[in-house]
Amino acid sequence: MGSSFYSTTVQLELVAQVTNWLAQSDQASVLVTLETMEEPMPIVSPTSAQEATILNSQEVSFSVVTQYADTSSCGVASTPQQVVVTWEYRVGDGTWGDLPTTLTDLDRRPGGLRFAAFSFETGSVHEFRVTARYTTSSLTATAPQYVFRLVVSPPAPPVVRILGPSSVSDACSFSFDASGSYDPALAPGTTSNLAFAWSCATHSSSFDCSQLSSLAGAGAQLAVEGGALQEGLYNFAVEVSRSGGGASVEVWQLEVSNGALPAVAINVPWGNNEAVSTQVGGQLASPSATVQGGPGCTVPSTWAWSFLLLEDNGQDGVLAFLNTSSSRQGDSLTIGTSEWRGDLLIPGAKYLYAVLQTPTEEEMLALVSSPPGTLSEALARGARAVKSLPFVADGPPTGGLVQCSPQSGYAVATSFSGTTSGWYDEDVARRRARSALDRVLGTE
Repeated sequence: MGSSFYSTTVQLELVAQVTNWLAQSDQASVLVTLETMEEPMPIVSPTSAQEATILNSQEVSFSVVTQYADTSSCGVASTPQQVVVTWEYRVGDGTWGDLPTTLTDLDRRPGGLRFAAFSFETGSVHEFRVTARYTTSSLTATAPQYVFRLVVSPPAPPVVRILGPSSVSDACSFSFDASGSYDPALAPGTTSNLAFAWSCATHSSSFDCSQLSSLAGAGAQLAVEGGALQEGLYNFAVEVSRSGGGASVEVWQLEVSNGALPAVAINVPWGNNEAVSTQVGGQLASPSATVQGGPGCTVPSTWAWSFLLLEDNGQDGVLAFLNTSSSRQGDSLTIGTSEWRGDLLIPGAKYLYAVLQTPTEEEMLALVSSPPGTLSEALARGARAVKSLPFVADGPPTGGLVQCSPQSGYAVATSFSGTTSGWYDEDVARRRARSALDRVLGTE
């Protein structure tokens, strides 16, 4: 190679082949990079992926681990020296420079970078270059380097959240509220510029709801007067869009019937079929419900209310009556519960809440003292109910194994490696293993 030796990458491919007694064989290979520096340099190994693609709402980290190069077998004295790790940054294919002040590195280790969510603009590309050398190394000598590339995806579409009743009496007014929708590309607390467009399609009724006068010009809230809809099923949809492009649509089905409850809107801290922790789900906002009364649609003070925990298994099995509170404001009633029964949840199974109503407190107490097995049984005993969006019980990962090799050694001089495997989680997309061992080995 001549004069280009020190600037040429030299790699060896090591191939291992294993053959059994049936002459069946398999092989695996690994590439080893030889250091061809002009002078001894520390060994640098990436401990994170060198390429990452994220949404701007996600945090990201890159890291390397450095080791002293043992040069004693090369006739050069091997004395531990301080390693200096330097990070450089550029946008796209621009010029390398120091990390800008607009980026805050949350990693306290010299060999790591960690940036919080919303540190980067959507649709952008960034590169980080790490260099390691000894304090005694000459600045002109070639030092080991690695480049990490970060691609920030285009913004995800708005997330739609609708709060409204699933059933209502044909004589009662009701409303839908989509003001809880948000733009996931914006940091929490940032004002979003979202537009709302409502529509209605008849599911099973002779009445055409697409011509409701309140649909036109409605913003985040849509209000419909009592008597405006005939009995039947209706699909209300809202399209939420951002000014820079991107939109999402959510459909909400409403049953209108004679003799149903006034509009009951249940507000739960999860979206449709979202995962909720069995351990800390109770630390989320407490579920609540608003009973919307009004002219010709009263909410008698003699009515009794209770939150229920149900299995979402097609039969709506009743698991528990939850401690319930209520307060009245004018014609409306607010019902809430802060009780969380994570002990009754099986990871991977689906559940939901329901608001149960009886004409009197005595009838509710009778149901509590002799609990119905299913929601249908409660309705057959004279109660009425409205159900919330379902959620999936999310338990902690279990069954994992952590191994460290070697199991003992010397500070600074011994290199340790760790592996972890065998973890199980009911949500395949969430299967991952992270442990305190990462911090010990400097790989997190």
